[in-house]
Amino acid sequence: MFVDTYAAQNVNNQANFNAYLAESFSPDIQRSELSDPAKITIWATNDTGPAGYYQLVFDRSAPVDLNVASVCELKRFYVDQPWQGSGLAYRQMEHAIDQARTRADGLWLGVWSENDHAIRFYARAGLQRRGEVTFHLGDDPQQDDVYALTW
Repeated sequence: MFVDTYAAQNVNNQANFNAYLAESFSPDIQRSELSDPAKITIWATNDTGPAGYYQLVFDRSAPVDLNVASVCELKRFYVDQPWQGSGLAYRQMEHAIDQARTRADGLWLGVWSENDHAIRFYARAGLQRRGEVTFHLGDDPQQDDVYALTW
C-alpha cells in the first residue's frame, strides 16, 4: 500500500524510493516489527485480502513537545485504493486512537508535506499540525509535517 500511495506520484527518485523500501519494508524488518511488543499492527481485511492497516509505536517520543507525559507514534496508516472513500480510514483512525489511549496520553504522526490528501484527512480526524521534521527517503531529505492529538 505504501508503494501504491507514493510511487504513483512520480516525484521521488526511483533509487531513493527503492532504498527506503529495502530499509523499511524488507521481510526481516516486517517480522521484527510484528513481533515487537512496543508496536501494534492492525489489519483491516475483506473477502479478497487486506483493505488497510495501521501501526502504532509506543516506545517513541514525538519530535516536537506535545506537553503530555507519554505519546505513541502512528507510524503507518494506509487504506488500499479500492477502499478509499468508503469510511474505512475513519474507522481505522478511531480504532488507532482508542488503542493509543490505552497506553499513552497522545498520538503523533509525520506526514509528507506534499501529501495534501492525507493532510486533509488527518485534520478532519481532529489532529493538529504541531511542527515539522525531516524524513529521509533514501538520501533525499524531505519535510514531514507533524500532526498530533492529545487527551
